[in-house]
Amino acid sequence: SNDTIQMKRLLVEEIQKERKRGRPVLVILDSVKRVDEIIYLFPDAGIIKGINPEQEREVIKNAGKPRTLTIATLAAGRGMDIKLDQQSKDAGGLHVIIPYLMPNVRCLEQAIGRSGRQGQPGTATVYVDKNDKYDLSIEFHETHGHLNKLQKEFSDYLRKEYKGRENETSFIK
Repeated sequence: SNDTIQMKRLLVEEIQKERKRGRPVLVILDSVKRVDEIIYLFPDAGIIKGINPEQEREVIKNAGKPRTLTIATLAAGRGMDIKLDQQSKDAGGLHVIIPYLMPNVRCLEQAIGRSGRQGQPGTATVYVDKNDKYDLSIEFHETHGHLNKLQKEFSDYLRKEYKGRENETSFIK
């Protein structure tokens, strides 16, 4: 679709811009299928699908080096420690891009949390679509109304903070 083509164009432009600055870039996607849909655009990217631990350990080891591109599933969202070298830190740290809706807020928070770890510099871009919804979750029972309210407040916060930032990319249908 046109929206997918536009999103991929924005993604390519943002990755090129950040790598030109000398920053390592981590793109986190919600599924192996999504990774497979975009890796052809980035033949030099390290890939983490959570399938081949030996090979992926090497990708993780290199993910903090300047101008390195890593494309990963949610496997990169939790427990993966990307060590930045000094040149990457000086360039602005790890830049994380989340181009698709994550399955839940927790996954989104973990994905964003890959940047700026342990006081290191870093940034994140979340592409937002007007149809994205975090205000309801099948994990919560209606008796947990306060959790749904908190989840909605976080969703509203993300929409407000990431929409229309001059130096960040937003994707709105």
